[in-house]
This record gives sequence, structure tokens and C-alpha cells, in this order.
Amino acid sequence: MEQEHGEAEELILRLGEALAHFGMPSHRLEDRLTALTEYWGLEGSFFAVPTSLLIDLGEGPRHRVRLARIRPSSIDLGKQRPREPCDMRAQGLLQD
Repeated sequence: MEQEHGEAEELILRLGEALAHFGMPSHRLEDRLTALTEYWGLEGSFFAVPTSLLIDLGEGPRHRVRLARIRPSSIDLGKQRPREPCDMRAQGLLQD
């Protein structure tokens, strides 16, 4: 059980850093990481801002706090094609 918790904590740490790096909004990142800790029965809290992620995991002797500096990724928004109005309407994103 101890090893499983350690692996789950490491996954949460790495996943949090990766999601932040690729631009997940702070509120959504905090919610997703909290949901993961609850799913695995872990204690954890998170605080995300655009350039950092504070992760507080575990309790007792396994308690860890990590502050990760998030460097922005090089996403090219110019490659995104604009959505056509008919595509948006079909997905329920646009009302008539």
C-alpha cells in the first residue's frame, strides 16, 4: 500500500507539472489534481498560478511539498483553424 501511494503521488506531481506546462487553466488544474488525490484516497492540496504550481501531498512522514516553476510551452496558436459556425452549432456551442 505504501509503495502504491508513493507511485500515485509521483504521478500526480508529474501530471500536474505537465498539465500546467501545456496551459491548463489554474482553476481546472487544481480541481483535476484534487479529484485524483481523492480517487486514490490521498491527502493533498494544490495552488496553481500561470508560472508556478504548489503541490502539498501526503501526511505524517510521507508529507511532501513541491513548488514547480512552470515555463510556458511553445504552442503555435496560428495552427488552430477557426471553427465554422455550422460545426459550432452542431456541437451545441452556438445558438441560432
